[in-house]
Amino acid sequence: MIGIAGGRKLVAIALALIAVATLIPGSSDAANAVVRSWHPALGDYGLADAIANVALFVPLGWTLTVAGVRPRRVVAVVLATTITVEFLQYTIVAGRQASVWDVLANGVGGVIGIGLPHLSRRIMRSPPFALRAATVYGVAVVVGIAVGVLLQAVPQPRSVRWTNQDSHRPAYMPFAGTINDVRMNGTSVPADAWTEIPAGRVTIDVDLASALPSPRLAEIIQFWLRDGRGWAWVDQLGRDLRVHAVSRSDALRLRGHSLWVRAAMPSAAGEPVTLHLELRRFAHEVVVRSAQHEVRFSQRISPGDGWQLFAPFARPRERWGSLLQGLWMALLLAPLGYAAAARSLRTVPISGAGVAISWMLLPIALGCAWLPVSGWCGGVGGILAGAWVGRAVLRGQAPDAIA
Repeated sequence: MIGIAGGRKLVAIALALIAVATLIPGSSDAANAVVRSWHPALGDYGLADAIANVALFVPLGWTLTVAGVRPRRVVAVVLATTITVEFLQYTIVAGRQASVWDVLANGVGGVIGIGLPHLSRRIMRSPPFALRAATVYGVAVVVGIAVGVLLQAVPQPRSVRWTNQDSHRPAYMPFAGTINDVRMNGTSVPADAWTEIPAGRVTIDVDLASALPSPRLAEIIQFWLRDGRGWAWVDQLGRDLRVHAVSRSDALRLRGHSLWVRAAMPSAAGEPVTLHLELRRFAHEVVVRSAQHEVRFSQRISPGDGWQLFAPFARPRERWGSLLQGLWMALLLAPLGYAAAARSLRTVPISGAGVAISWMLLPIALGCAWLPVSGWCGGVGGILAGAWVGRAVLRGQAPDAIA
């Protein structure tokens, strides 16, 4: 059992986590991109950030309850904490966006934290309820990942046009090089002219003369759909290229696919470069050819990306993708192992087998890529960790999460 003193220590840890996650200044680019608005889903990662804000305050609500604080006072502490955080973000912390919607999301997370001890007690005391909880949670995980994968799909256009106009945003600058030719499926197309694209594979080749590397983002070229939405665009930062392809989640302001191709551009101006883009429904390929070298970057969308869609911390996923994917899967499946272990040890492998079969069927049914090894390892580790905690709580040999 966690005593009041232990609960207070956990409260301090929860507050420290909140401070680290919310009060560290953002980068200069982030500061330039901050927009004041009351809209709940403004900007990229809107829903993902809302989910993160809910999850961030769940530990605070839980630890305060474990420490013996009454629910009304827990709500008051949670609200006071989130209002203080938003005030500091608005007045002092650079690169952060304050919003009343963050206060609402944080409050919801705190209330969920208050209810967790009661839910955990019921799971531990009632094996039939534990079985139902494990079943419902497992189905929700599979359905959620499937929806995430479908939202990550790149819409295949029937017509596209291209421009090279800059966005006039403070973090951006015009591209100082020259675009010489743009080809879609091998046919040259002029700027601002609509090009009909047949169903199936879409390839784009851009011949250009390079510019001097710049410490600010330079927009090279953009591709647009007839409804006015962007479909893909290419930016340069230093010698790196960012190829952004929209996904079906862009309409919800979740995220598209920002593919960073490192050290792909020449270090001198005026050198010929060819960009080759192939954007398929569940896969992307970028090839950069210059006189010095050829750089390739490819990525396929798997069920792991369906979960990462709702994790805003995974934005630079090409650097830490494997590790983050394993951690996300472990975090996602730990509650399943916890609830299954409360039913019986035999329920744990059965639940894991059900999830594994679903993960094997999703690529076949949707056409996406298989979950990589890191995702499988994370999922297995999460189930085992959750099961170990659940059994230890039942035996009274570990800190009791249901204090």
